[in-house]
Amino acid sequence: MLEQSGYRIMKLKGVPAPFPKALGPGFAGKLLLSINRFLILIWKRMFAYQIYIEASFVPPTDWLLRSAREVSSARISNLSGEDAR
Repeated sequence: MLEQSGYRIMKLKGVPAPFPKALGPGFAGKLLLSINRFLILIWKRMFAYQIYIEASFVPPTDWLLRSAREVSSARISNLSGEDAR
């Protein structure tokens, strides 16, 4: 969905469930956290508690062209205004 909106995904990471916080820092919490991390490696979208995404916006080319034309027009009008003085 992000890619369709004009973003480029830089990093996509699965975040494991916080088993040690829920069960305590003992053996059970650490074991379930390790199992969850392993399962995330196999199938991230199924076993991740959350998905961490770093994305950057890639503006469409028509927007870039329009923006460049507006800036150029503004600079030309500023230069024309300075010549008239």
